Amino acid sequence: DGIATERIFLHQYKEAQKRGMVKLIKAYSMYALTQVEEERNGCHFDEDTARDESNILNQQTLPILDIIAPIAAKYWDTRLPPFAVGSSEQCSILLFGGPKKAVVKKATGDRYGPKAARAGQLKYKNVPVVVQVEGLGVKPSPGTKGKKEGIYSIPDVKLLELAESKDKDISSLCSSIIEYRKLKKLISTYYEGSLKFLRGNLIHHSYNNCDVDTGRLSCTAINAQNQPSNVKHLFTSRYGDEGMIVEFDFSQLEVVVQAWLADCPKMLKDIHNGIDFHCKRLAYAE
Repeated sequence: DGIATERIFLHQYKEAQKRGMVKLIKAYSMYALTQVEEERNGCHFDEDTARDESNILNQQTLPILDIIAPIAAKYWDTRLPPFAVGSSEQCSILLFGGPKKAVVKKATGDRYGPKAARAGQLKYKNVPVVVQVEGLGVKPSPGTKGKKEGIYSIPDVKLLELAESKDKDISSLCSSIIEYRKLKKLISTYYEGSLKFLRGNLIHHSYNNCDVDTGRLSCTAINAQNQPSNVKHLFTSRYGDEGMIVEFDFSQLEVVVQAWLADCPKMLKDIHNGIDFHCKRLAYAE
């Protein structure tokens, strides 16, 4: 493997020399080295706090389920297992109506013999059926038909629209589904999702330099580039009270670089005076 890697590198280096890209590659090599160090060192993650907060969030879903359950019971077919709000398919059937496969017990006509524990009782067998659920009768949005017959996707925009419905059942159900989805996404993606990649007390995320069509950097296992503000406190210093986590960002970096390259006195003056260029452009647009 080492020999093959060396051969590939030497071939790429010669090609880079022909194309005049050596300086650019050297600059990006330092950038890549930083990524490697970050991946190797990992991020310190507060496991105990994450588990405690995940449990609290799961508890917060219970009152929401208590609101959904009686509404679902009114429109859900009793031959089916209890309605599961976490299932997109079942949400579609409950709102719009549709078919749902189920297994029901049907009598065979035979009875158990005299020596059986159920002597004289009828025998039953499981029979697969398709149950047509009427649901709440809501009309699905155009272009949301799914791969399964009679099943539709329910985008958040549709749920928000239905949450304003004059029908109390529709309004209450859709409002509750929105809240439930928010909590479960937070739990599954940012709490349970992070804990899944925990090694000791560190998460070793992975940067991807070639996976995005636009050429931008992406990150997996976990997505360290996109953590919501209410989760960031779980990433703590590995040095305890003696360490700290610092967050910083460049302000209007593209504009600053543009002003520097153009050597534009007006732009440079505005930057030094703290002018927000995004607001300034909007002002001119109006």
